[in-house]
Amino acid sequence: MVEDLVVSRPSSDNDSLYERRAPDLYEDLTVSIRSSTDNSSLYERRAAVDVYGSLVASTRFAFASTEPIIWNLPLPQDIMYLIIDTYFLHNFPDPDLNTLYNLARTARCLTSYCRSVIYRKITLTGYTRHDETMVEIFARILSGTPEIAHYIHDLRIIDTGSMFQFSVPLPEVEQSLKYIITQEFPNLRRVEVNIPVGWTLLPASLTHAFEVLFQARTIQEVSILRGRIPPVFLQEFRTADSIDIRALVSYPDGPMPHSDNTCQPTTLTIVDNTLDGETTKNLLHHNSPLRIHRLTELRFHGLGNILDLINPTIRARQDFLTSLTIHAASVKGE
Repeated sequence: MVEDLVVSRPSSDNDSLYERRAPDLYEDLTVSIRSSTDNSSLYERRAAVDVYGSLVASTRFAFASTEPIIWNLPLPQDIMYLIIDTYFLHNFPDPDLNTLYNLARTARCLTSYCRSVIYRKITLTGYTRHDETMVEIFARILSGTPEIAHYIHDLRIIDTGSMFQFSVPLPEVEQSLKYIITQEFPNLRRVEVNIPVGWTLLPASLTHAFEVLFQARTIQEVSILRGRIPPVFLQEFRTADSIDIRALVSYPDGPMPHSDNTCQPTTLTIVDNTLDGETTKNLLHHNSPLRIHRLTELRFHGLGNILDLINPTIRARQDFLTSLTIHAASVKGE
């Protein structure tokens, strides 16, 4: 069935520079993924291909005709949409973006729906090809075709240590990231940030840009997977029903100030990798922006010796929790 949908289009003089470069970029990324000597993570390499697919689609969609669109396919719309959903949208983590793009370009009546699938999840990385990072490439795409922001439901920012330089003025990659995350994404549902840096070390303008991103009213799920954040940063997750914290949550010595703005998730995941439960202590501190009075699902991963830190929360919500998962590890040598 999928093979029947694979279509192609000969190149034309109207193709953009990025469209002409895209095949080389794709070939480079494919070789990199298959190479056993590539030191980058599988997650980042898949993310690079994700952005490559968006790169190809974005530059070529910009040349779409303005003529009225007529449904000219033999199958009705609901059947075609079902096929697209089945073979592309649900084929995670490796959707066939190139075939989907070709389908969208050949059948113009499907362009809008295909766009909504192609841009549904965007992953930004510091992965570099042709002297440009994926962040810089996508910033230019978004600047030239701002309407694609409406299709983005899931935004992921992944860095393996090369994206941030902690300098002022901001380097080009950080300027590009700042531009992207301060745009309006009216349908954004999920944000995942995986950066191995301390948030307090970032330039103020970039920290503010992240605050703008997290304040989007449509966000339902937030995941902070690495790095170090202060407890007060949780106040930016006001609309999130699901919060996943795997980064270190730290606060300097001294009393933690009370926060008037709070987050009130129904689902909370805490992965505490500290020996003394520092992350758990700061998250559940009475002055923390995190409030548990709506909590119905709790997942906790940490050392067995810090389980006492989570017990008060469990007791407080024991009549309301519908799901409780605890993974306790032992300290090596015990």
